[in-house]
Amino acid sequence: MKRALFLILLFAPLLAEGVRPQRDRIGFSTTPEQLTQVIELAQKRSPVLLAEMERKTAGKTAFVALSPHDDHLLAGEFYLLSASLLRADTVIVFGLLHRSVKESLNNPKNLLVFDDYDAWESAEGAVQVDLPLREYLTKNLPRSRVLINRKAHSEEHSVEASLGFLKRSNPHVKILPILVSAWEWEEGAALAEELGALLARWLQERKGEPGRDLAFLLSNDATHYGPDFSYTPFGIGEKAHQEGTERDRKIAGETLLGTIDQRKISLFFREVVDTQMTWCGRFVIPFGLLVAKRVAASRKLSLYGIEGGYGDSYSLGVLPLFARGLGITAPFSSSHWVGYWAQIFTLQE
Repeated sequence: MKRALFLILLFAPLLAEGVRPQRDRIGFSTTPEQLTQVIELAQKRSPVLLAEMERKTAGKTAFVALSPHDDHLLAGEFYLLSASLLRADTVIVFGLLHRSVKESLNNPKNLLVFDDYDAWESAEGAVQVDLPLREYLTKNLPRSRVLINRKAHSEEHSVEASLGFLKRSNPHVKILPILVSAWEWEEGAALAEELGALLARWLQERKGEPGRDLAFLLSNDATHYGPDFSYTPFGIGEKAHQEGTERDRKIAGETLLGTIDQRKISLFFREVVDTQMTWCGRFVIPFGLLVAKRVAASRKLSLYGIEGGYGDSYSLGVLPLFARGLGITAPFSSSHWVGYWAQIFTLQE
């Protein structure tokens, strides 16, 4: 008995190193009970929005989800309109490099950052990483475009935000976290084409189906507005808030809905990336859509974007859960707000 206990104590730190711990334990749910509370309160706050999404997606299989990474108390229903609709056995979660993480890597471009964890901690327990798929991709992608960096993934919160919702929807889900750096159109599009072709081949070799065996989650928050973000193109106040949120809706409506083709993806890139909007996920969305579009094309299918909904931290406020262990990690006002655009993409012939 003592020997067994000794071995457990000896190897526990080594075992723990294989699981990526949750970084944000204030803004994101850490237990099943907290996640349930967030879901129930979000359902009460936005019943019409959620019911409409259920109607629009009935009988359809979600292949790609645009999901937020802001606090659960601020953006709760937008996870239900996106991440919670994925049912695939493996979900590639494209995250981004927030400023501090990006700077720690010397501001890379045209690079995909993989982790080396076996699993990630979530409110629903450990979510396993699809290790064979990670090995397959990191071995077959150009070495100059791949970085395996545990530290970057340990400090970046854009992947962990949705994991509890994914696992709640599919307890057996596996993930493959990939952080997407900044990229120029030609180089990034070429890399997306190569990654998409590899994933199409991987699915074919395993007789897998898109949406059932593989799906994508694109982590993003829309515009970050205010002096704190050094971004006030419409000024400050109620009118500026209205103009900023209307622009978010307009861009998303023109580029992310309906049948997705190269023109719409490149238009998003021009409207959001080239103008340096503070859309937090501006590189993730076009890259992820190009990859998913390539996989879909291998089955002679296309992507079709279905709106989940738009909101922002100032308009919505906070779900009333402070006394139950959750909080928020940033203020919100007409001069400091974050937009949320949630949607899914299905496959169509």
